[in-house]
Amino acid sequence: MNTSTIDPLTLPSLPLLDRRSLPCCPAIYFVLAGERVLYIGRSANLAQRWVAHHRWSQLASLESVRVAWLECSDASLLTEIEVALIEQFNPELNKKRGESGVPLRLLVSEDFKSRLKAQAGRMGKTMGEVVESIASEPLQKLELESIQKSQREQPTSLKELIRQHYFDLMNSGKLGHQRLKELSFGQKPSPKERQILTEVLGLDELPED
Repeated sequence: MNTSTIDPLTLPSLPLLDRRSLPCCPAIYFVLAGERVLYIGRSANLAQRWVAHHRWSQLASLESVRVAWLECSDASLLTEIEVALIEQFNPELNKKRGESGVPLRLLVSEDFKSRLKAQAGRMGKTMGEVVESIASEPLQKLELESIQKSQREQPTSLKELIRQHYFDLMNSGKLGHQRLKELSFGQKPSPKERQILTEVLGLDELPED
């Protein structure tokens, strides 16, 4: 089969909410939002696959989503065709975790969720994508402000520096708890310990007590 000639928009399709009316046949299926291909999958029984699809809750948060399908009489070819079509269309929801994103749970008001869902539908995006587009610039601003604040509040003594980064130093495994405690109360570090402190904290030099 020449997969390059397949156009999901011309295939038979049903609204996502009508998934129970999908045919019982071997097929490659396409999840569409407008002209965007969100997801591609395969099943030996299309109707049964959509009884409890693992993407259901995510896709149900979008508007105007349809499921299109390409019937395949030879079920043994499903995997080969699916792989070729995923490579061809590169659907965003077929990407591996880490390539497209990771789960994030947020507690928001019902009103905010409804507005976010409606906006995601208008934009043809997932709610996560809308949140990321809204929050990206303000987050960058907050990160910059935090860095600037940190630079203004640099410790003026070595013991203050050690107290501020105590857990970073502890987690490095290069200085023990008791020794860090002694240093945080003003004991002088050895030349070797000073070298460890500069390496772990990424500093060019250390403040003097």
